[in-house]
Amino acid sequence: MINRFSLLAVVTLASAAALWGAGCGSPSRTSVNASIAVPFELLTIDSYQVELILFDAAETTTLRGPVALTHNADNELWTGDLEDVDDQEFVAVVDVVAPLADGTDVLLARASRKITVPKGAPFATLTFKPLDFDTNLDDDGDTLTNATEYANDLNPEAADSDGDGVSDAEELGGTE
Repeated sequence: MINRFSLLAVVTLASAAALWGAGCGSPSRTSVNASIAVPFELLTIDSYQVELILFDAAETTTLRGPVALTHNADNELWTGDLEDVDDQEFVAVVDVVAPLADGTDVLLARASRKITVPKGAPFATLTFKPLDFDTNLDDDGDTLTNATEYANDLNPEAADSDGDGVSDAEELGGTE
């Protein structure tokens, strides 16, 4: 079992074609297995989703995703499937997002890593360390992180969520 407090995220890309054996008639398929232990800043949040996005090496074109990974509460693993990822250089981005009342999502944390998956490689592993996650995201510029505002039922996209003329940071007793 992954310890949620270890603050470690690991994403493994395994070529199922290599695992099944070449020439079996199956398309090349890459399985994405992620072990995500969220940063401490997110432990107070009940509902969030982890997504994986693959960009080209220049980070100008999305190759795959976002793919919403499925959470297994028993072992804290996030999993999903992608096809035909081998023999490419790309940037893998892991986003932790949470739903807002208006149906949109707010980004709570992000980690990214460049990787090359050589043709026919059985797997490649990405390890996201705690400091790889950026949790200091502040969409509305009020000095409170998106995660802090979300955890306190405030709108991370409005510096004064209730419109009373007092900023969210002042109402919560200061800045972070």
